[in-house]
Amino acid sequence: MKEVIIRKRLLQGKPFSISSELEFLPAWWLPEAHGQTLWNARIRRVPSADLLEEIHELPDQDFLEWFWLKETYEAPAEVPTILILHGLEGCAYSNYVRDLMPQLGSLGWRVVVMQYRNCGEKPNRLAQSYHAMRWQELDWTVEVLQGRFPEAPIGVVGFSIGGSILLNWLGQNEARSIVAACAISVPYKLSPCADRLNQGFSKIYQQYLMGRLKRSSVRKWALLKDALGLSDLSQINELKTLWEYDDLLTAPLHGFKNVHDYYEKASCRKYLTSIRVPTLLVHALDDPFMVPEVVPQACELSDLIQTAFVPVGGHLGFVSGAVPGQEWSWLSQIVPSFFETSFDDGF
Repeated sequence: MKEVIIRKRLLQGKPFSISSELEFLPAWWLPEAHGQTLWNARIRRVPSADLLEEIHELPDQDFLEWFWLKETYEAPAEVPTILILHGLEGCAYSNYVRDLMPQLGSLGWRVVVMQYRNCGEKPNRLAQSYHAMRWQELDWTVEVLQGRFPEAPIGVVGFSIGGSILLNWLGQNEARSIVAACAISVPYKLSPCADRLNQGFSKIYQQYLMGRLKRSSVRKWALLKDALGLSDLSQINELKTLWEYDDLLTAPLHGFKNVHDYYEKASCRKYLTSIRVPTLLVHALDDPFMVPEVVPQACELSDLIQTAFVPVGGHLGFVSGAVPGQEWSWLSQIVPSFFETSFDDGF
């Protein structure tokens, strides 16, 4: 049986296809979801990338951090630019980001990470931060990049919640300002994903994420206390689940009625039919952050969306290789290949 299920749905342009060399073969010593997930996130050694930081002042008086792959910063103005969106409480130095950046840079492309508000070493200035449907910073960043490099095609890669932000942006705005997009391990429906993280071994991932989320929030206690009328720091420190966190903080801070309203409105799956940019969805059906039922069906996809769904791969895992220490990420092959096809077709 083929390891990759690929739906070729492009009706215009040159469709992307996965050759036998690009098919995903999971490492035999990482045969299931948790091994794939944990090895790529916590165990695998990824060479450090030399990054160059830029701080941008935003129109609302907050700031945003960009991190360029330094070796590509002074690339010719007309070469493609790849913008990367990291996952929940990730950053420019997350393993999966640092692994992909040099793979894209080796093609001569300019590579930059947009780091979400409050995900850097310094807390942002506002009580608000980011969530699965907050695409305004992405929209602003793409506009700035277009102004700086008007002749350069732009591609965007979104990991996990970054993929949700990307797909919400594309689906809700009919954005045509980028050439191609790739979304990886996306929580297409937030409610069942939050439920999944509260079950079985997946509670370990939730515990890790909650630790990071609570630390990020505690350092902004004064802002959050005033914005939400909180009375005691224990209201944050005692949170155990994403449901609780999003109900207390994410939803009210960003204009949603409650966590149910947030999960319903910010789930990107219902917007996929409206996407008008060539887009590749990469997903493992055994992703321990969600259940297979959240994955969209063919009838829910626009004609410009293709999918690369694999049975095994975990969450942002996709590890191949014969032995430990000589492994590699399938994403470092399939993502550059997809963008090469997209850029070659139009430029």
